[in-house]
Amino acid sequence: MNRLETIASLIRPCKVFADIGCDHGYISLFVARSALAEKIIATDISALSLDKARRVMADYPAEFFVGDGFAPIEKAGYSVDQAVIAGMGGELIIKILSATSLRPAVILGAQKNTDKLRYYLAGNGYKITDDVKVEEDGKFYDIIRAEPGYMPQPDQLEAYMGVFYKEKNRHLAAYCTYLENKLKNFKKTEKNLKIARFVQEVKKWQS
Repeated sequence: MNRLETIASLIRPCKVFADIGCDHGYISLFVARSALAEKIIATDISALSLDKARRVMADYPAEFFVGDGFAPIEKAGYSVDQAVIAGMGGELIIKILSATSLRPAVILGAQKNTDKLRYYLAGNGYKITDDVKVEEDGKFYDIIRAEPGYMPQPDQLEAYMGVFYKEKNRHLAAYCTYLENKLKNFKKTEKNLKIARFVQEVKKWQS
């Protein structure tokens, strides 16, 4: 499965679904076609992106807001019980989650700094229920589903490689090979040696 398919597979039936930073609106379209939500709300900081989503969703009921994160949804007085936030860095996702009082289940697709995102979730009342590595066009991405709840802080290995690194995942195995080859050309700094140790530990479970 590619990134969008993996994100879609982690969406559960709900009352109000929010597509935060919806871009073209393909996730909203999947939710609508699959009848997974009674209400769909799409937001994006870009009016142009939101117009694309409106066109994609032309045959389905939805509400659209230009704005940052959950802010326009809260301003409109809506609650949300499930949301997708994807296609941006982990630090921006953290900023979006930190800025809202809403506590939906979230499916997150961070393009970088996923380790920081895992630490944030565990330290702010979220439990990671799914943590999947995906390869698309030669690049690797982490897709995370988290729900309100408790989990212990991940250790460094879990934060960097995923909290379920012991579960078989061909993309995670491929990521280990990718990192091994990449590290061959890098200096043996403390950080790179640590990553090399992480790779060897994960390979034990993925072999």
